[in-house]
Amino acid sequence: MILSEKRSKKIVLIMDILFYLMLLVLTAIVSKRQIYINVLHVYFKAVTICGLITAVNCIQLLWIIITYKRSGLFLSSLLCGINIISMLIPIVRGMDTKTVPGIAIVLVNWVTLATVYKYISETDKGKQMLLVQANTDSLTGLPNMRAFQKHIKELVENNQKFAIVFIDIDNFKIINDVAGHNMGDSVLKFVSHEWTKRLDDGDYIVRIGGDEFAIAITVKNTKMSVIEHVNNISDIMNTGLGLSYGMFRVTASFGIAFYPEDGTDCTTLLSCADTAMYHSKDDGKAKVTIYNSNMLDKLRVSVEIEHLIKDAVRNERFFMVFQPQYSAKNHILKGFEALIRINDSGKTIYPGSFISVAESNGLIYNIDRWVMRNIMTRFSELLNEYETDITISINISAAHLLDKEFVSETKKLIQETGFPSKCLEIEVTESVCLTSIEHAADVLRQLHDMGITLVIDDFGTGYASLSYLSKLPVQIVKIDKTFIDNIAVSKGADDFVEAIISMGHTLKMDIIAEGVEDENQLSILKNIGCDYIQGYVWDRPVSEERARNMIYESFGNIYNNKKTEVSM
Repeated sequence: MILSEKRSKKIVLIMDILFYLMLLVLTAIVSKRQIYINVLHVYFKAVTICGLITAVNCIQLLWIIITYKRSGLFLSSLLCGINIISMLIPIVRGMDTKTVPGIAIVLVNWVTLATVYKYISETDKGKQMLLVQANTDSLTGLPNMRAFQKHIKELVENNQKFAIVFIDIDNFKIINDVAGHNMGDSVLKFVSHEWTKRLDDGDYIVRIGGDEFAIAITVKNTKMSVIEHVNNISDIMNTGLGLSYGMFRVTASFGIAFYPEDGTDCTTLLSCADTAMYHSKDDGKAKVTIYNSNMLDKLRVSVEIEHLIKDAVRNERFFMVFQPQYSAKNHILKGFEALIRINDSGKTIYPGSFISVAESNGLIYNIDRWVMRNIMTRFSELLNEYETDITISINISAAHLLDKEFVSETKKLIQETGFPSKCLEIEVTESVCLTSIEHAADVLRQLHDMGITLVIDDFGTGYASLSYLSKLPVQIVKIDKTFIDNIAVSKGADDFVEAIISMGHTLKMDIIAEGVEDENQLSILKNIGCDYIQGYVWDRPVSEERARNMIYESFGNIYNNKKTEVSM
């Protein structure tokens, strides 16, 4: 029968102790029989024999200390004490001092062994600290990816059903860009602390890196219980009463994958949960999504679109079209919304297919910059020539708008191109308010001071309210097309749009209805006081050439008349 390692270790220890005690007895016999040569009162032969025995004893004790650490030191000290007592007895009884050198040797050995123990202990402590550091995230104090992989391996080996939750903080780059990395680090520590407080027993949370976290949750009852648990964590963070740190509102996107259905190892499960998390991002952020295999197709499409965007940036495959905007009252041209497209070997790719991908991978900055430079360069001379108030509206992502360099970049571009700032409108979605209303207000105020008109796009689809927007120097609000679609068939939609228009006017904001496609919608919007109309009912998006001609047609006669008056 094979003995267990633990039991074998105990037997070896007992045998070592017995051998040590046997050597003590042998030392006593040698000393008692006076097996020595007395030269100058030094007992060479006895000391030699006893010294050899003591050396063997020392080696034994060293082995015990190395093997058993703290308990080994205690046991070694006890055995040394027994040895010293055995050598003290002859001295006490007969005043025989010949065992004194042996006592001294034992004491020296004990001190040496204690020193060795201290070294071993410190070495072990250092190794333990290194091990802890190797498995711990230095910023948050949470376990890291290495520890997570080990934990998942143990769960798999124990055949424990569990779920992996992948978490990514929304708009985290904005926090870093606005307030610096120190503030970003503080937010990471804050959210990790808040999440940890709300975990159940057995939940294992780690920081993967950057603004990414993961939680391993054991399935104690049903999958639904896990989903409800994650939804509760999400709700705490993502609702209107969610987490805030300083001036920042902090939200996160969640993705869930289950073992063994979605994968049987840590890498696969994390990848699936990550895919589900990106689905949450694409769906508007601050959501929880459960992984399914169909998401892989969407992921592949996202990768393809990412390659398409990068190719369009490299090879100048972007082009612009312009959606006219008119006064609702008299059909006078107000301006255009510039809309970007990609020319993919003759096929037109619309922004709905690539903007969300561009935002998730940071390519949106390149797109925004290309659009702004393109518009300002190509229309500057025309708009300055006619001294017109016709505006061109450019969509800017919330992340780019709140970038610390955006204001200075915009100012420099206006100076370089000579584009009249009064003719520039910058459109942003409600999400600009969600991360930091204070910083958003500051950026928009600086743009407003430059003479730029500010527009909130797709109003009604997000979290913001008009009273919330009143904190921002916004001049125009665009009502989302989804509300316009139902305005002629739903009294509720009609009342909602009318309320937006009324409150907007109270706050001295103009209202644009986008996506107006038929006369019924147009008639209702006119009656309830909408200021401007954008949609197919009056014009589809037009080419750059056509937009330039429309500007000329609207203001060319006025310009020519002014020129004639001057010549006369």
